[in-house]
Amino acid sequence: MKRNKGLLLLTLLSAVVQKYCFQCMNHEAYQYTFASGILRDEMSEGIRYLEILYLCLPIIFLLYYFNGRYADYVEGYGRLIIVRNGSRKKLVLKSCSWIAVEFLGYVVLFTGIYQFHNNWFTDFQGNLWQVLAGYFVTGYLLLLVQYFLETIVGIQYATMITQIYLVLSIFIQEICPAGWTRVLFFPGNMIGTHNGSVRQEFFWIGPENTGYSAVMAMEIVLIAALILLSVLRCCKKDIL
Repeated sequence: MKRNKGLLLLTLLSAVVQKYCFQCMNHEAYQYTFASGILRDEMSEGIRYLEILYLCLPIIFLLYYFNGRYADYVEGYGRLIIVRNGSRKKLVLKSCSWIAVEFLGYVVLFTGIYQFHNNWFTDFQGNLWQVLAGYFVTGYLLLLVQYFLETIVGIQYATMITQIYLVLSIFIQEICPAGWTRVLFFPGNMIGTHNGSVRQEFFWIGPENTGYSAVMAMEIVLIAALILLSVLRCCKKDIL
């Protein structure tokens, strides 16, 4: 419990730090930057590595906060329920449901943090609900990837692999915004400038170009598949 409270505070602090860093940048950033992304300018020199790392900051702490959920239900209290003829399927579904609820709460908190002094940032042409929905769906899918990896390689390796995948995906989508990168490196779809929910004046990325609806539909299918695979892994695991 103390660990979770500490990670909760660190995660919220990282969102505040992220917002402050984007406010202090020499070039402009969009409103609700944690989900919408940074302004792409055709005159920009090279890849802005530091700003991309800022985008990853809160979700990296979130991965730490949510790690170990599978072990909690299979090796902790959940083991007693299973031994007493409890349903493994229900335990996994309950665990995944709570991850979704908690992550939604974080998205609301992040949005609230950015709501204050939002006039520092550049208005984006797009639908805020699309931006936030893209962030939530993709973020939840990433958390489920970590959850499933824990059934294979354990907690520490699962978290490390997922964090590396997150940072690599955002970098690759920033360098090469193509359809195949949105599939193979889907964590980059958390950012509105990548998933098509934010329009940009110089570098057009819009729903007509990237298929925002198709990307979200693909990720919902992957969410269902990962939950199913996690259930199958749990059912096959020998907990005694």
